[in-house]
Amino acid sequence: MVDEMAPTLRSGLRVASIALSRVTAPVEVREQLGLQNWAALLSTGTSSVREWAIISTCHRFELYVGTESDALELVCAQLPVLLSSVVNTTTGHIFAEGSEPWAVRTDEDAVIHLCRVAAGLDSLVLGEAQIQGQVIASYTMGLDEGTIGPLLSALFRTAIRVGKRARTETQISTRALSMSSVALSMAARYFPDFAAARVLVIGAGEMSRLALKALHQRHVRNVTVANRTLARAREVLLHPEWQAIDLAKLPKALSTFDVIFSATSAHEPVVTHSHLADALPTNGADHQRVLIDLAVPRDIDPSIRNLPGVVLVDVDDLRQGLDQSLEKRKEALPAVNAIIDQEVARWQAVQRELSMRPLVVELRQRAERIRQQEVERTMRFLGPVDSETQDHIQHLSRALVNKLLHQPTVRIKELAHDDEADLYASTLCDIFGLDAGLSVVPQSESENAELRGKSNGS
Repeated sequence: MVDEMAPTLRSGLRVASIALSRVTAPVEVREQLGLQNWAALLSTGTSSVREWAIISTCHRFELYVGTESDALELVCAQLPVLLSSVVNTTTGHIFAEGSEPWAVRTDEDAVIHLCRVAAGLDSLVLGEAQIQGQVIASYTMGLDEGTIGPLLSALFRTAIRVGKRARTETQISTRALSMSSVALSMAARYFPDFAAARVLVIGAGEMSRLALKALHQRHVRNVTVANRTLARAREVLLHPEWQAIDLAKLPKALSTFDVIFSATSAHEPVVTHSHLADALPTNGADHQRVLIDLAVPRDIDPSIRNLPGVVLVDVDDLRQGLDQSLEKRKEALPAVNAIIDQEVARWQAVQRELSMRPLVVELRQRAERIRQQEVERTMRFLGPVDSETQDHIQHLSRALVNKLLHQPTVRIKELAHDDEADLYASTLCDIFGLDAGLSVVPQSESENAELRGKSNGS
């Protein structure tokens, strides 16, 4: 049994995640969390966070942090309080006592959760692919802003690898379901001939491109794309009869559309109550209009629901439209879970190896100091010698040290995977008088550049 006072193999930094989902909080809460200056909030809210990254999407807000082992419990208690305070300050929302809206996970539980997120297992649409790009974007943003270090880098790269394998090795993303296509399927129920509907798509990002793809597959003929950059709107058109307009012309154009789909990154509503009220006939006698808002923060003023003849669908409404076309994806769940198990085991193995690395580093540094001291002593004893002889002595001493330490180095790395690794680490420290500090492995810049490219293209 390991002595409670013995050094532990667990890294000096541990990971925690604090998450809020569509199940535990409404969209107005999630959208406000995504707009905050978290660098400032975390610097004042807790002094123990060493690394952090945020995933903020339509359906989730998740904060991942790296903190010292002895501060983990305090950080996991402080951060939900800080986040709830931000929610209350920005929205006036107060979580019901005992509702526990924040899911707090640590260590392997946090790793498994992020892997499930990247694979699309925690998405509203099972296996949806967009979340993979959002995880990559969060990772590259953290790298660029310097908030992600070695611990979270290893975590995110593990999750990204899971997402890639899940989509290439299993059928979890078959039939190309997306939030956009599901939302348009809901809208189609209101029209006897959806292909003849007049559809406006606001924005030219990933969500909008998926919507346009779904509209093209449904042979919808009258489609217009509105964007702040007209050239960008024209680039995403998939049919020669489709049109593009400048976003500035939107208020006057609203009256001409049956379906309005919006998914931009704007921080203020793109379609306001007055915009649509002015577009509707004064006598209220008009056909049904369906507005789809998949943006967080929301693009469409929610009070529009109260206008006559208007149906508004937002990200929280989509849960009602996911009752079909998922059987193939469900069949892939065992295979995806097996991939997650494999990659989490790989992550655990890397963490254990890294935890042993400081012992290897200090052991070799100790040996190198002794070697240098003995070489200098020998040189003083020998007196003046030529440079060739000095080189031979240096080479001989280095070779002896390297050969003596080679097998112990290999064994130390192997012992990291043993059930009694903590005991072995303690014994090594006692025998050699080691007091190893943390060592970190910098991430390959070429690998990070590759992920940045994927993020920019997603």
